[in-house]
Amino acid sequence: MTKESDGIRIDVDPFTDKARCETYFGFNALSAGVLILRVRVENESATDTWLFHKSQCKLTLRDSLTSGETGGVPNSEGSEAAGGAAGGSGGAVGVTGTALAAGFLVVPGAIVVAFPLLLASDGMLSKESEIRRNLAERELVNKTLSPREAVEGFLYYRVAKARPASLRADLQVILTNTKDQRCITLQVPIRYDK
Repeated sequence: MTKESDGIRIDVDPFTDKARCETYFGFNALSAGVLILRVRVENESATDTWLFHKSQCKLTLRDSLTSGETGGVPNSEGSEAAGGAAGGSGGAVGVTGTALAAGFLVVPGAIVVAFPLLLASDGMLSKESEIRRNLAERELVNKTLSPREAVEGFLYYRVAKARPASLRADLQVILTNTKDQRCITLQVPIRYDK
């Protein structure tokens, strides 16, 4: 799924297939309650430079993955926070609190709740460590996009544990022009049918 505007191109590829998730990350993400999106942000402009920050990405789900329309903000701290999240630490945090690899779930009333990402069972610590490493190494990073430059990686969002027959969502990405501080918002529709 692709969206283009003002010289910016955003490609989004949802990882909804069990085999694909296990190949890249070592676990079945949707059954663990994690929606993984491969995102590529490209500055196709010959003159403009844009700031991309993953905290400016918001996912809105409109399907069976949630009990209604819900927005989520992905991990915003970095690989270290992503690694710690898979260990199971977490709880309610404020909007400016430490982010987790599993992301945030925004509920009505502007309350942000971070959920732990529990992936290991039966004492499989080496498997858990491998999963944490995979999530952290492949995470989308913040970047200043000079002309003809791109950034690519993965965003992780906490969703209901399910294997949906379809996915209807929108990824909203806001970028800031470094020259005039102008912001643009691109809304990328994500559609998947089994």
